[in-house]
Amino acid sequence: MKKLFTFLFLFIAVGMFAQDVPASFPRKFVVEHFTGDGCGYCPGGMYAIEDYIVNKNPSTIWISHHYGYNTDEYTISESSRIGKMLGVQGAPNMALNRASQEVGLAFHPGYLPEINISDDTVAEASVVINHNYNAETRQLDVTVSGQVANADVKSYLLTVIIKENRLVGKQADYNYSWKTSTWKEYMHARVIRDVLSADAFGDTVYVENQAYSKTLTYTVSEDWVAENCCVVAYLTPINKKPIINAEQAPLIAGTTGGEQYYPYGITESQAPSTPDKITFDSIAISKPADDKLEVVLYSQKSIRSGVYGAMKSILVLDFNTTADALVADTFDIQDDNAENTFTAGYRIDETCSFGGSRYQYVDSKQLAQGNIIAYHTWKLKSGKMAYGADGSILLAGNFDNGKHFTMTYTPIISSTENVIIPENKVQKIIRNGQIIIVKDGVEYSVLGNKL
Repeated sequence: MKKLFTFLFLFIAVGMFAQDVPASFPRKFVVEHFTGDGCGYCPGGMYAIEDYIVNKNPSTIWISHHYGYNTDEYTISESSRIGKMLGVQGAPNMALNRASQEVGLAFHPGYLPEINISDDTVAEASVVINHNYNAETRQLDVTVSGQVANADVKSYLLTVIIKENRLVGKQADYNYSWKTSTWKEYMHARVIRDVLSADAFGDTVYVENQAYSKTLTYTVSEDWVAENCCVVAYLTPINKKPIINAEQAPLIAGTTGGEQYYPYGITESQAPSTPDKITFDSIAISKPADDKLEVVLYSQKSIRSGVYGAMKSILVLDFNTTADALVADTFDIQDDNAENTFTAGYRIDETCSFGGSRYQYVDSKQLAQGNIIAYHTWKLKSGKMAYGADGSILLAGNFDNGKHFTMTYTPIISSTENVIIPENKVQKIIRNGQIIIVKDGVEYSVLGNKL
């Protein structure tokens, strides 16, 4: 009787498990990106991937193979095998889920603005990563498991890799670097470091009761920064394509795995060609911190066109004050944070970025969406800013590289009085130092963003 009860219990449990398998699972997009530090068009390809894939699908898993344009210090043999299988014959190049798009299986990311991504957002199988990393021994134990909606599937190929972010090295750049066309310091990210699976195309995992599981053990190289590493796992059919589903997890729990770092040049650029005649036509003033007043000046003039769009210039000024607004006066630009001064520009080594007062060339498309993506940065080292009672601004001084600058801003409206244009029901007002456009009762910034 006891044996019969046990049998019935197991039968019921298995039946319940099978019924609990969903009909589909959320799918994460996988970008397999091919690049190289000698590829001058590759940074533009990276920005295109950010704009048209990652920003629209934040859960996208991005893997960078340094293959397709010669080799560099980050090239591994597995990347070469994967690239050849996908038909990669140059860089920049990419594949999305290893699924054929309108322009083919592997394609130049420059096509992204023109194509409609056709990949499904659901998958027939899930991917779950459970892992343990010992910081002392640098041993990594990874178990990848999941459920399978299709009861007819008997096996998959499972690939497990480790990638690293925030790798600083050189990078050729024909569009966004200055003069030399090469960044001495470039933030490389999403770089595949090694394949934990026995083969570049994965290990065979067998599906039993609509589930699979695989455990791997690996020793992480001492040359890699563990806090900037992620474990990535993805499933494919036996023929290696498409990627059915994927998952990633930071190597060290509680960190981001360095995923906040995006590819960009971090060496300060040379001086702009006409530093003495820089003008701006709009302004925004905010108080992001108690002891800082941020003043941002914008120019609607296109500075330079790259392969993926134009650039415009902005000026970011960090003003040290407890006040909520600027007053008419003349202020110094200097290194310290003394009250009523503008903080000179500086580099933040921890994030390989810039702070303080700085002049920048930024991406036009991103700027229209309220995002500042800088391609070139010049730090303001010294000088003075005169702020007039009418809201006008005059700056004169020197960049960190020694070049002189003169910058001006003349407000569109010189008083707080509303200007009403009855024909199109548009109203322009100044509020807290910011120009606001009111159209049909809806407020917009000078850049056209709805407030």
